[in-house]
Amino acid sequence: MNIYWYRFVRGFLYHVVFRYMGGIQVKGLDNFPKEGPVIILSNHISNLDAPAIACSMNREFFSMAKDELFRIVLMDKLISSLGAFPVKRGQGDMNAMKTAIRILKEGNALLIFPEGTRGKGDELLPLQSGFTLLVEKSNAVVLPVIISGTNKMGKDDFKGISCNIGKPLSYSDISCGTRSERRNTFVEKVQKAMQDLM
Repeated sequence: MNIYWYRFVRGFLYHVVFRYMGGIQVKGLDNFPKEGPVIILSNHISNLDAPAIACSMNREFFSMAKDELFRIVLMDKLISSLGAFPVKRGQGDMNAMKTAIRILKEGNALLIFPEGTRGKGDELLPLQSGFTLLVEKSNAVVLPVIISGTNKMGKDDFKGISCNIGKPLSYSDISCGTRSERRNTFVEKVQKAMQDLM
C-alpha cells in the first residue's frame, strides 16, 4: 500500500463524493487504537462500505475483498493499490488467511466483513467465526463497527451515512473453556457489541 496514494484517494472521496451526499456522521472515533494490530469487523450493506469506513477513520487499513472484484478490468489494480486483497467466499481460503495474518503481525489494521454476504441494513446477520483464527495468530484486538446509509445513496429514502465505532474487544479476556468454546464465546461477544451499535 502506498500511504500517500491511499490518503489522496480517501481525501477525494471524503471531500468530493461523500460530502456532496451530505457527509458521514462518525461516532466513537476515539475507540480506534492508534497503533498495533486491529481487526475492524463491520456489517456489509453496499460496495461503498469500505470507502465510507476508510473516510471515517483516522488510520489507514488493509481490507479483505471478494475475489470477484479482482476480475473487473482496472478495478483490481485500483483496490490493490489501496490495500485490498482477494478472498474466496464460502471456502477456507488459506492464502487470504496467510496474507491477513502477515498484515496483522506487522502491526497494521485490517477490515473484514464477517457476515460473509451483503445484508439489507435492518439487522445484523450471524457472524462467521473465521476471524477468530486471525485473532489467535496475531493477538489483534477486534474493533466492532456498524455502517449505515451506504445502501440508500441515490434513493428517495436516503438520510445520510453514519459510522458507529465500538470499543476494542480482546480475545485474551476469555480464558475459560476449550478452544472451540472460547471462540464461540468471543463470536457471541462481538455479535452483541455490533448489534448494540445498530
